Amino acid sequence: MEKIILSKKTLIFLVMLLILILGVSGWIIYQFINKNNQNNPSDYVAVFLETGDIYFGKIDWFPWPKLKNVWYIQRTIDNKNQVQLGILPFKNSFWSPIDKIYLNPSKIVFWTYLRNSSELIKAFENPEILNQLNNNQINNFNDLNTQNKNSIINNNPIQTSTNQSQ
Repeated sequence: MEKIILSKKTLIFLVMLLILILGVSGWIIYQFINKNNQNNPSDYVAVFLETGDIYFGKIDWFPWPKLKNVWYIQRTIDNKNQVQLGILPFKNSFWSPIDKIYLNPSKIVFWTYLRNSSELIKAFENPEILNQLNNNQINNFNDLNTQNKNSIINNNPIQTSTNQSQ
C-alpha cells in the first residue's frame, strides 16, 4: 500500500480551505436562522428628507442613493381639521412614475432600516391592509373637499385652526 505524502504547502492550503468553507457555512446558517427574527432589520428603510417628506423602500447606495419599491406618506386634513396620514405606493401617483427614486444625498437628513416586525413591512407585503385604510382616509378627504367647496360657495371662511377648545 502506498503512503500519500503531502507537502507542507499543500497541507497548509487544505487546512485554510477547510477553515474558509466552515466559516462561510457557519455565516450562511446564521443568516438563515436569523432572517425570520422579528427584531432584525428588514430590507426596507425609511428615508427622511430636508423637505419633511418620508419615503420607504429598498435602498441601494451605488453609484447614487436610490429607493426601489417606494412608498410615501401622504398628509391630508379631515373635516375636524385633524391631520391624517396615509401610506401610498409611489408608482400609483397620478403622473405614473416608475417605482424608483434617485435621492440627492445632501438632502437626506437620516435613514434607518425598519424591523421585520414593523406594521409597515406587513402592509408592504400585503397592500390590501393599506388599501382599506387609505380608502377610509380618501373618503374623509373627499368629505373635506366638499365642505371646503361649500364654504367657498357660501362665502364662509375655511377654518384651519386645530384648536378645538374655542
